[in-house]
Parts: sequence; structure tokens; C-alpha cells
Amino acid sequence: MQQKTRGLLIAFEGIDASGKTTQAEMLQRWIGNGSSVFTREPSTGRIGKFTKKEVRKNEDKFSDAAIQMLFIADRIDHLDRTIMPMLERGMTVITDRYMYSTMTYGAAHGMDMEALMQIHSSLRVPEADAIFYLKISPETAMARAHQRLLTLDERFENIKSQAEISKAYDKLIAMNPERWITIDAEKPMDQVQRQILEEWKKLAGRVRA
Repeated sequence: MQQKTRGLLIAFEGIDASGKTTQAEMLQRWIGNGSSVFTREPSTGRIGKFTKKEVRKNEDKFSDAAIQMLFIADRIDHLDRTIMPMLERGMTVITDRYMYSTMTYGAAHGMDMEALMQIHSSLRVPEADAIFYLKISPETAMARAHQRLLTLDERFENIKSQAEISKAYDKLIAMNPERWITIDAEKPMDQVQRQILEEWKKLAGRVRA
């Protein structure tokens, strides 16, 4: 019996209000429910729910390091419960945020990016097959957030913090640029979607070749 081909793990990354959640969901719908699944971090598991609820409600009681460790614990659970089983079934898994958010948000708040990378490596967290990075200026992102009345994590929502996170993404991308697909998220939503679909078709074509 022919062994089922492992599915692709696609991550969407970007600063807050970059539009990544919308675009990740749109790509998943375009690929179709029969061959893909959308998920996100924090996950809907017990650790993810605790992290999302408690950090938002009591964020001043958690250090930045403690918050990132909670995200990592949720990620391991997320991998065990959802991501790896779906990949083994041959499904394309599209996740709104992945380990790269921990590396960039943590680094932007004083943590060592390479140490965070080593933690993930020691836990055998698999790299995404491709990462869509929705690049947008903090000013544009925050203006969109206020227009849409989005609720953001107060620890990360100011312009200065978002600028630091953006710099951290640039540093991370420079370490392994071939894995990242940078999308100009300053453009209108339909143009961003078109570019993502074009890049997805290229990626899927290379996998099938």
C-alpha cells in the first residue's frame, strides 16, 4: 500500500493587525476543506485557552519570559493534538502564528532570539514548509486596528513595540530567507490575496514536481 504523502505546514506571520488572520483563512478556503485545515495560536486547547484568557486578564502579573513559555507549551500541545495528525493525513495545515511569533515578540521584549530558537529545536518543533510574512508598517497596522475596533494585547500594541517586533522579523528572515515569502500588506486586501495565491501556486507546483 502506497504511503500517504505528508502534508505541508504553512505559517502566517506579521505584527498585530497586519491582516494575516484574514489572509490565512482566505487561503485555506481557496485550497478547500477536503485537503487543508486552518488553525491558530494560541490554540483552542486547554493550555491555549488558559494562556489567552489569563495573559489578557492578568498580563501585568506575568513576565515576558513566562508568557513566551506559555506560548511554547501551548505550541507543543497544538502540534500533538492538531498539526502533526493533520500533516500525517496529508492535509495542508495553515496556522495563524507559529514559533516565529515567539522568537520575534520575545526578542522585541528583551529575550535572546537564538535561545528561543534553541528551545524549539530541543523540543523538536518542526519548521514550517513556508512562511507568509505580511509586512506592514506599525503606523498602518495600528490605524487599521483602531478603524476596525480590534482588541489588541496591551503589552504589544503600541507603535514602539510593533516597530521592535518588525525589526525582529527582519532579523529572523535574514537567517533563513528561502523559507519566507514576504507579502506587501500595505496594499488593498484583494491585491494581497492575489499575491498570496500566486505564491501558493508556485509552492504547490514545486511540491508536485
